[in-house]
Amino acid sequence: MSYIPLVSALLDEADCRNCRDYDALAYERRQKLAIEAPGTVAQDKSDLVFSIDALDDLEPGQIDVYLDEIASMTGKLTLIVVHRSFAAAVASHPTSWLLKKVGDRFDLIHFQDCEKGLLILACPSGEYAKLNAVADLAALARTTKALAPRESLDRKVARWVEVAKKGVEVRWLAFWDERTPWAVKAIAVMACLLAVSPIDFTPDVIPGVGFLDDLAILALGTIVATRLLQPELIASLRGRAASIDHSRAVRGSFAIGAIWVLAIMVTILHAWRPVI
Repeated sequence: MSYIPLVSALLDEADCRNCRDYDALAYERRQKLAIEAPGTVAQDKSDLVFSIDALDDLEPGQIDVYLDEIASMTGKLTLIVVHRSFAAAVASHPTSWLLKKVGDRFDLIHFQDCEKGLLILACPSGEYAKLNAVADLAALARTTKALAPRESLDRKVARWVEVAKKGVEVRWLAFWDERTPWAVKAIAVMACLLAVSPIDFTPDVIPGVGFLDDLAILALGTIVATRLLQPELIASLRGRAASIDHSRAVRGSFAIGAIWVLAIMVTILHAWRPVI
């Protein structure tokens, strides 16, 4: 889906005389293999600066340079789309981390989830009241919400599955990491033991309800254990999880699973063998 209708509407409603595509500027710079400091690309300001795909080619440590450069060329409004994969690689709470980064340089007008990640509409720092006097910022926020490309249901489900899978990987690595406090590991073990314990608040034989207490215990234990982990450790484990060879890990899991199934079958056959 295209962001052109949204950019066009913002130009009209905010009475912007010109706009600048930061992505095209960054692409041209990469083609020339030029290395320039923030603010040296263009000294003049544009009423609207938008960036949709520039973060695809940035390293996480370059986010400050990226935002400083956009701030230096923004006259009225800036429209930024930040991909979730970029933020999730460096922060345990990607949305909060990104909003703080942007809020240090801009006044936030509106933000929301969109097709690619997090969409942010902002104005130069300290200019909110001045801009609101000549343009209806609430109307701009409504326009952005209406015209921003939305994430399709299948992509949303796939993203949820991917986030859940990465979360499991990070917590598994945290359990075996020597930097994880023993108290956190104890909480995780206790939550698992309570979940599989035959003593339940609700009997497991009740359809649809019997396992709710087990799920609640696992969820509570996961939340508490995760909150006790240091953000630096989580960031490190996210990077480690991203480097895992999943195909090799899946083959190993199937091999171990097959051994367990074979062992269980042999034990059952041995226990039920005919007595002669």
